Amino acid sequence: MALTLSNSIQIILDGLLLFLCCTQMFGEPAIMKAKDYFLLPLLVLYCGIARISAAVSVDAEGLFFSFTRYGYEILPVDNLGFLLFLFLIIMLTNSLWFKRENGYTFFGTLGVFAIFIMLREICAILFYVCGVSGDMWMLYVGRFLSVGLGILLLRNSPFEWLKENLKDGNLLIRLTVGNTAIILVLFINLFGFDLSNMLSRLPITAGILGILIVGDLLLMLWEQRRIQERKRIDMLEQYIPVIEELITQVRARQHEYNNRLLAISAAVGTAENLEQAKEQVNQLIQGVQMSEIDREILSCDSKIIGGMLYSKIKQAEAKKIEVRTELNAQFKKSPVQEADWIEIIGILMDNAIEASTPLDAILMRAEMSNGHVSVLVSNPHEAFTNTQFVQMFHRGYTTKKNSSYANGHGLANIRKIVEHYHGKIITRNETIENKNHVTIGVLL
Repeated sequence: MALTLSNSIQIILDGLLLFLCCTQMFGEPAIMKAKDYFLLPLLVLYCGIARISAAVSVDAEGLFFSFTRYGYEILPVDNLGFLLFLFLIIMLTNSLWFKRENGYTFFGTLGVFAIFIMLREICAILFYVCGVSGDMWMLYVGRFLSVGLGILLLRNSPFEWLKENLKDGNLLIRLTVGNTAIILVLFINLFGFDLSNMLSRLPITAGILGILIVGDLLLMLWEQRRIQERKRIDMLEQYIPVIEELITQVRARQHEYNNRLLAISAAVGTAENLEQAKEQVNQLIQGVQMSEIDREILSCDSKIIGGMLYSKIKQAEAKKIEVRTELNAQFKKSPVQEADWIEIIGILMDNAIEASTPLDAILMRAEMSNGHVSVLVSNPHEAFTNTQFVQMFHRGYTTKKNSSYANGHGLANIRKIVEHYHGKIITRNETIENKNHVTIGVLL
């Protein structure tokens, strides 16, 4: 079996790009385990098997295997049959390795091949347009460049959004990814997996690739807006009734307060002395004054955020946990959408409530400075180290000591939102009322 250095380099780079696409699509790169790196040699092996060609040697009077050098500039295979085999075996490997839901595994693997093909075709077209040709560029530099582009493109917010929607079973996104992969494969098969034929018809090749990329981006943008609008409607339905209930309660108190003012006036007029008047007034004003926290909630410029906060406060009160608020920010004047503020504040409040015990006090602060809003939530807890603060924002981070920060998914979502708005995560230990408090927040 003849395996040259040239073929080895190509096969390893093909496996490396597949490894990058698979781990980014199905894994959690921030917390990759040691076993995940064993997937790389397995994918390299698949790419090597797909290149084996068999022939009968007259001299050796037997079967001779070799590794073909050319015809693999785009994919690790050179015909549709081997491509189907490679897809099925990689899909099976992803299913066993990452243990994802079957639909996500299928469409995610289609996404892996679509991204693989797009990266390779972009590099090939780029070299051709620049007038660069030759084995060195097409067989080696193109592969290195596609790996580099993959590292850059597969770690940004749009890809994370695509990945999350594939995982959540978004039908439109799954169909878009599946159709894109199928169209790319059919297009390559039309030219017999021959890169030179594809580049000789560059306008067609570049046109189809461009239409697919632009079309996919437009569909994803449309779907993103649709999802955001749906989230907003859901939040309106969930939290507006809550704040309206609070307003109704305040109005009822106001009506009662007006009645008691008349009673106070009568009491003062009929009292025999000042002490008696004071006693009667104190009795009459009890229970009708608006609490400070209700006043804070009603002063919030966003009814949705106010309603969410009020529901979280009631949730904490049910666990005998006190919540104090200092709302000195105008959320609607910040560039952050209300849906994102709801997710950030909700996650921070949920973590703080879960980390607290009865009779604890949680402090929620929102301040505005130079057009930026900072939201901080503090709860009593033993001091965290800097390493713990960093780790808790990694998706899937777990700790046995504290269930409130156990799953890591909520704080990881906050990190994604903060990165999207180029904001800042705030973490620190604070001493409040002679107790250590863990403070987590954002500046956006």
